[in-house]
Amino acid sequence: MSKAERKVGKEVSDAEISEMVIKRFVRFEPTPNGRRWIVGAGNCHQGLAGVCVGILALRHAPGYEVVLRLDSGKIDSFAPMNLLPAPQTPQTPQTELV
Repeated sequence: MSKAERKVGKEVSDAEISEMVIKRFVRFEPTPNGRRWIVGAGNCHQGLAGVCVGILALRHAPGYEVVLRLDSGKIDSFAPMNLLPAPQTPQTPQTELV
């Protein structure tokens, strides 16, 4: 039981209610070292690329959103069916020292 729920008969602030709702109904799973994705057709962000930072979902609803940190620095979420894997950049070949 959270502090806000224990305040029986007391005024609960909007911030406390928001915190309770988010903790109860929203699930966020961070993705360390997430891979790169490109936003596909059918979205106003089409062609933009970014790195996956996590998965966002409502606990009692089907589906989820992929949270990307776009190359511009903006953070936004996208339906997984609107994302395409970004091509892997080739590694710079190591030159041998003679």
